[in-house]
Amino acid sequence: QQNNDFNDVRAPTCIALLAAANSIHTVKWANGLADKGITVHLWTLHRPSPDISSQVHVHVLPWGSPAGYVAAAR
Repeated sequence: QQNNDFNDVRAPTCIALLAAANSIHTVKWANGLADKGITVHLWTLHRPSPDISSQVHVHVLPWGSPAGYVAAAR
């Protein structure tokens, strides 16, 4: 029998985000996930916003934008 109870779905314990660290949307996602106890690694081409939680692990990539995200994909 298949269990359709969504409360049984486990949340990830670690997540990687590839996004602009100076975007308010990225800050909200990263901080919100970290507040739920999820380990967050944020990979970015941009200088991080001061509003990013200290719980978020920020990794600044060495390439320029926007082609840098394509270079980072490999």
